[in-house]
Amino acid sequence: MSIFEHIKSDREAGTRTPWRMSTVKTSCGVCHKIGPFKYNNGKETDACVYEDYPWTTPSKMSEPEANARRIARVPQLERIALAAEALLNSIEVGFDEHGGWLPNEAIDALREACE
Repeated sequence: MSIFEHIKSDREAGTRTPWRMSTVKTSCGVCHKIGPFKYNNGKETDACVYEDYPWTTPSKMSEPEANARRIARVPQLERIALAAEALLNSIEVGFDEHGGWLPNEAIDALREACE
């Protein structure tokens, strides 16, 4: 199975909406929340990347916060990857049945995915 097939399969089974990332305080640090996700009873929840006592480090973005932001970008990055795959496939085919240059449509889809 190719990476693109894995992405398509996971997107079909996973959350279909964009994810957000926010940070909330906990009793011993912060939770970098990523979501929303639906779970067993259909309610929404978030995944958390926990960071204990971040205030003891210099005031800059921490590695856990940066990783949470990266995770939150996955749905958009998947759209970009699939649009790039479509562009590659359209270049191989070249023209549609009406003589239209297929990569133009794929390029537009890639641009949209990158917004």
